[in-house]
Amino acid sequence: MFTCSNPVLQHESASALATVILKPIVRKNKIVDFKVKDWNHTFISYFGLECLYGDIFLRCLEYEGKHELVEMFFALVNAETPFTSKSMVVKLQGGYYFTTVVRHQGTYIFTFIPFAENLLRSNCQDELTGLFTRAYYDKQLEWYNQEKTWPLSLILLDINGLKTVNDSFGHETGDRYLQRVAAILKAMFQQIGFVARIGGDEFAVALPGVHKEELQALVRKLRFHCQEDKQQPFKINIAIGSASRRNEKQDIWAVVAKAENRLNQNKLFEGNNARWDGTGYPQGLKGEEIPLLARIISVLDAYDTMTHGRVYKQKLSQKEAIAEIKRQRGKQFDPRVVDVFLAMMEKEMLLKKLQQEREKLHKLADGQDFTSQDLLKQSRYVDQIINQIYRISKVEVKL
Repeated sequence: MFTCSNPVLQHESASALATVILKPIVRKNKIVDFKVKDWNHTFISYFGLECLYGDIFLRCLEYEGKHELVEMFFALVNAETPFTSKSMVVKLQGGYYFTTVVRHQGTYIFTFIPFAENLLRSNCQDELTGLFTRAYYDKQLEWYNQEKTWPLSLILLDINGLKTVNDSFGHETGDRYLQRVAAILKAMFQQIGFVARIGGDEFAVALPGVHKEELQALVRKLRFHCQEDKQQPFKINIAIGSASRRNEKQDIWAVVAKAENRLNQNKLFEGNNARWDGTGYPQGLKGEEIPLLARIISVLDAYDTMTHGRVYKQKLSQKEAIAEIKRQRGKQFDPRVVDVFLAMMEKEMLLKKLQQEREKLHKLADGQDFTSQDLLKQSRYVDQIINQIYRISKVEVKL
């Protein structure tokens, strides 16, 4: 029986790469297991000599409880989509291993390298979502570039309104939002590619072996799963950009740039699409059918977009943005949410005005060239602003 003589190498050997080349065993046009064709010494130090002399390889792994590796092999070799390579992180014998399978001329090359758990988390795995990090994403894409991996497709995804969610409802709600999206991406793509969180609200999916035609179907499926996610308090709202490598000579970073451009263009159309009057999408929701949190985010995110601008759209002044929000009251936006928002904005502007006018009042009082009439007039103006703020604070608009 297969035994592991050295399950986890320590510090000085932690970077040693173990490799085994496997020849598939085919029955009825289906791969059922593998025979060992070649190996290196590091592989033996992990798995022992016994695995080299058996007729089958994966059965040895099953004996030792390494089911994740077995599942990975069969998911790859029996997948409908062809592949050239696949990478994932698996936990075996109490340790984490970065594992790669490459198909080459009828054989399968299996390599793996152990990680200390803290090293894995800091360098490869995003702590919040469990996905790969930006650092790993960049290195893997560069590897695809050097190996001229083709076909290869990329999907970039951006969560709309995450900053607004964090600012308005707290980072805990924002974290749950990220985890929901990550769970969908894992379920869809973990067996056919790799998924990374490459920014605060940005994700990337690399799909070796996937052509342009297959990519479009996967993007449609991703949109569907995000739209069908029923978790509350609000629906998933994303923008997507995708691109495929034309051939093995095309630079991978040109493909990334193309996907990024499409992502930025799509953000113009894929913002908060549900409208109060029911003319938006998805599903034509209207009025109070739209979750309250989504109605609030819709107003806040629109204001943020208008006042900060985008690559494709010039920013508006605060006055112009507020005027546009008013125009869309009862059309794009919930009237009650707009009323609360306008009251908050008016109060914020009055507080800024109050600070400015108080500073003027202090300068008058400290200066030499003033009359008692000037001082009295400025003092009364400050009092008027205070009364306006007090009046707004007393008004309650229930959502």
